Amino acid sequence: AYSTQINLGSDGVYQETKLISDFARVNYDYKEKYLLQGSIRHDGSSVFGANHRWGYFPSVGIGWRISQEPFMKNQSLFNDLKFRASYGVTGNSSGFSAFSAQYIIGSNGSFYYNGSNLGAYGPTQAQNADLQWEKTATTNIGLDFAILKSRLTGSLEVYNKNTTGMIWSYAVNPALVPTGSIVANGGSMNNRGIELSLSAAIVEGHDFSWNSTLNLATNKNKITSLRNPLFSGGDSVAVAYPEGASQSGASLQLLKTGHPLGQFFTFEYAGKNSSGMSQFVAADGSTTTTPINGTDYHYLGNAQPKLLYGWSNSFKYKHWDLNVFVRGVYGNKIFNATRADLFRPSTAQYANILKDAQNESTSDANSYKYSSRFIEPGSYLRLDNATLAYTFGNINPAIKKLRLYFSVNNLFVITKYKGVDPEVNQGGIAPGVDYNNFYPKTRTFLIGANLAL
Repeated sequence: AYSTQINLGSDGVYQETKLISDFARVNYDYKEKYLLQGSIRHDGSSVFGANHRWGYFPSVGIGWRISQEPFMKNQSLFNDLKFRASYGVTGNSSGFSAFSAQYIIGSNGSFYYNGSNLGAYGPTQAQNADLQWEKTATTNIGLDFAILKSRLTGSLEVYNKNTTGMIWSYAVNPALVPTGSIVANGGSMNNRGIELSLSAAIVEGHDFSWNSTLNLATNKNKITSLRNPLFSGGDSVAVAYPEGASQSGASLQLLKTGHPLGQFFTFEYAGKNSSGMSQFVAADGSTTTTPINGTDYHYLGNAQPKLLYGWSNSFKYKHWDLNVFVRGVYGNKIFNATRADLFRPSTAQYANILKDAQNESTSDANSYKYSSRFIEPGSYLRLDNATLAYTFGNINPAIKKLRLYFSVNNLFVITKYKGVDPEVNQGGIAPGVDYNNFYPKTRTFLIGANLAL
C-alpha cells in the first residue's frame, strides 16, 4: 500500500508526507479449537531520518476454544469459552511534521550592519538522520465467554503496552547542536489496563424484551524514561503553559520518570491569611504569599480517569422500542484555567468575572494564580443518547413498514465540575486542561422516520 498526504502545517507551510507498506499474514485453524494468526508489516515513512525510514512490525496471536474440548461436553453452564493471547509491535508515524528530521534555516534574530538592524537567517532546527519510528509493543490476554444459553456473553481483556523511542524536541548542548534542540527518539511509557464487556438478554418475552450491555475499562499509565543520549535536562519536563493574564512562565503539569502523563504539578492553595491575601504551601511546607514558579510546586492529582464506563439498554414492547446509552469517567482531575482567568475582580469594570469572584479583594493579585484552587473533580455521567420509536407494520400494499422516532443527544450531564463541559481534551502530552480551547457538546433533538416500501 502506498499513500501521499499533503496538508498545511501550523507554520503555514505545505507539508507532503509519504507512507508505503506491505505485509504478510498467515492463519491456521485446527478443528475450530486451536487458532493461530501471525503477521509482519514492513512500513516506510518520509517523516523519519534517512537512516531509519523503514521499520518491521511483527505480531502473533493464539486462541484456544476451550468449549470444544471433550472435557467440556457434559457441562451446561458455558455455551462458549475461548482463551486468547497475542503479542505485537506497531509503529507510529502520524502527528509529526514532514520536516521533523530535516535541517531547517529560517529567521533567527537580527544583526547590525551599516547603521541598520537587518534580519538574520540561521539554523532553526537540527538535522537528525537517525530519527526513527515510535514503537509500541503490546501483550494482550483475553477470555471470551457465553453462559446461560448465551443470554449472558462477555469478554475480559488484560493488556500491557510499552511504547519506546518516543519522539520529542530535546534541549541539548549548543556545542553539540547549534540550535540548542533536536527532534529525537528517547522517551518510553507503559500502559497497563483491564477491559470488561458484558451483554445480557435480561428479559426475552413475546411482547417485552430488555437487552443490556456494560463496558468498563481502567488504565494505569507511567512514564518510564525521558532520556536521550544528547538530552541534558534531567528526568522531567514541564508542560502545559496556558499563558493566561499575569501567568507568564506558569506551567501546570510535569512529565517525570515514574509518574503518569497528565500529572498536575503546580502551586498548592492554602486559603487566605489574616489580611485576606491568598497564600500557598511553600516547598518546605510553610505558607507564603509570594510563591516561586517551579520551586514551590506540588503534585496535585492526575488528569487521567481511574475508570471509564458505558452502559447501553434496549427495551422493546410490542411496536415500541427505547434505546438509552449513558457513559462517563471517574477519578480524574481537570485544571480549570478558564475559571482562573475569570477570577480577577480588578477587571470587573471592563471584563466579565465569575460570580464566585465578587468577594475577592481587588488588591489580592494572587487570588487567580494558577494553583490547586482551580483543580476540580472531572468525573461525570452523561446521558449520551436516548431514542424512542414506534413501528407501524403492513400499512398498505405499498408501504411494508414505517418507523417514527424521537431522539435526543447529550440530554444531561451529572458532574461536580464547574466549567462548561467536563469532557475536555484528553489527548496529547498535557491532557485535562480547560482553557477555552474546545467547543462543548451540543444538545440535539431529532424527529425522524424510516420507510420501507
